[in-house]
Amino acid sequence: MTTARIRSLVPAAGGAQDLVITAVLEVDHHAHTTPPGRRRITPERHDRVKAAIRNSDRPYPTTPVSIDSNGFTGREHPLHDLAVAVAVLTASGEMPQLQDTVFLGGLGLDGSVRPTPEVQACLRYLRGRTDLRRVIVPAAELDGAPTLDGIRVLGATTLAQVVAYAHGRRDALTPAPSGRQPPERPIPSFLDGVVLPPWVARGSATAAAGRHHVLLTGPEPTDRSLLAHTLAALLPTLTDQQALVLARNRRHGDPVAEVPLDHTPPYRAPHRAASVSALIGGAHGPGEALLATHGVLHLTAAGHRSREQWEALLRIVDNRSVVLPVDGTPTGFTADPLIVVSCPDLASEMRQVPPSVYDRVSVRLHVPHCDRDHRTGQEQTEQEQTGQEQTGQDPVTLPVLADAVAAARLRAARRWRDTGVSTNTEVPADVLTLSSVFPRTSWQLLDRHHRAGVLSEHGVDEVRRVAWSPADLDACEHPEPRHVEQALALRLQSRPTPP
Repeated sequence: MTTARIRSLVPAAGGAQDLVITAVLEVDHHAHTTPPGRRRITPERHDRVKAAIRNSDRPYPTTPVSIDSNGFTGREHPLHDLAVAVAVLTASGEMPQLQDTVFLGGLGLDGSVRPTPEVQACLRYLRGRTDLRRVIVPAAELDGAPTLDGIRVLGATTLAQVVAYAHGRRDALTPAPSGRQPPERPIPSFLDGVVLPPWVARGSATAAAGRHHVLLTGPEPTDRSLLAHTLAALLPTLTDQQALVLARNRRHGDPVAEVPLDHTPPYRAPHRAASVSALIGGAHGPGEALLATHGVLHLTAAGHRSREQWEALLRIVDNRSVVLPVDGTPTGFTADPLIVVSCPDLASEMRQVPPSVYDRVSVRLHVPHCDRDHRTGQEQTEQEQTGQEQTGQDPVTLPVLADAVAAARLRAARRWRDTGVSTNTEVPADVLTLSSVFPRTSWQLLDRHHRAGVLSEHGVDEVRRVAWSPADLDACEHPEPRHVEQALALRLQSRPTPP
């Protein structure tokens, strides 16, 4: 049984109320019983949505599908047709789920998205909401759409356009012309067609969602470099504050230097023979760590870097800042990149890396050959034998992964906002102890690894931090046992045991 829950709104006196449309695909042909308090949609709407899906060149599920809602959708009001169609397509696997998204609009039998009454009133109800990233409405409603700070308002002409957008075609929908729209970052063109095996995709998304430091091993340097670039592409667009910090680092204290405000997370890969001043910076300019702040700092050939470099890197990881001379005056700069350490194999190369640095790398991935648009049969067989049911059966495209990472970042920022941090990797140990609601079995699992010497005390805390990130990717309120197992597997560079 496959379930999809899609958000919409229902008009109410003085505004609107949240509505959740649930579609259940009955793969075993058993009848779905609507839970108490929920209402099935009307047969008329069911037939209308079925025709719209088929006329959008998408198959309607051949197995029974049940659709209900947590509130009254109205026999005569077509406002929720689009949400119902998206719920069916998501449950059947025809489109990835768009998280933190509200769908408003009617559907024609031909698959067109049609304007309906109350759309504008529902949009006004969304002012000030911090739990949403976007709302999709009929394109004809865009001209009168109100400004919604922090929420993208996108217009669709057809259901097929919504499906294309969910699959990564970010130009398929039209943004509202009014107000300030949060930037939506496209995937760089040189990464077009890259697909990732499910476990590598899960680890990459976990690292990007929580901003956890990464170790990459694998035989091919080009594949490791490709995945490091992929991590940079998965990072959300920089906020205005982050872009200002990066611009200040690039100016290196020169107030008259003209540095454009760039919201794209940077990617830097210093040479293995780079000096410490080239890595950190000095009197004459910023180092690579400053230039990679809020982006990715890729340290290739880890086994061939000097101890002085690693000591400088350790200070950056622990302090997230460096002090450099500017006109003879010691000046503090933010140095907060996501560190990616890369080497061919763990046993030989990592002997040169200090254990204190290695202990701070929380996501450890072995990189298979990353093909574009396809995988070798050997890779597919290996993935099917290593618990793909933890992360999905199919290779994952980058636009879908980036969308999930951005939604996970938003959840983490809302959860930790009262503590002064915005990502899971920054959470202090005392706050982590109070906030982490782990099942007893998960505590026992971590304790066994700690007693066996596999995890240090710092490693236990890091696993707890990392466990929040797959929980955020799955939109869970707290880490579940499977999330702790995934975090532990990433820490130990293994795979979670299939259920």
